[in-house]
Amino acid sequence: MFNQDDVSVTINGVQLLENVVFNSGFSTGSVPNTYIIYENGKLKTRQDQNVNEIELSIGNQLTLELKVSDKDNLFNLSLSKGRIIIVDACQSKLSVTQHRKTVTFE
Repeated sequence: MFNQDDVSVTINGVQLLENVVFNSGFSTGSVPNTYIIYENGKLKTRQDQNVNEIELSIGNQLTLELKVSDKDNLFNLSLSKGRIIIVDACQSKLSVTQHRKTVTFE
């Protein structure tokens, strides 16, 4: 769970979010209104009402760097395993899972 954590996200060396304060929802554990979407060669980030677009060429390999409260986490991902990437902070260590189909949280 995120609790007033400063989070920075970098994909393939391009910083998308820098020192954004994340708080997980009490009942779901999810971070509300935070998305990173890759479409037509552009990464779109949405944090609350702020939307940014960054042009970025992504092949099949992706390097995801997550910095949470000054702790660096590095994940090397193959998009052939799934293009939907979920970051889980419920445990003491961050984990990333990949999915090929839409994910529904209850």
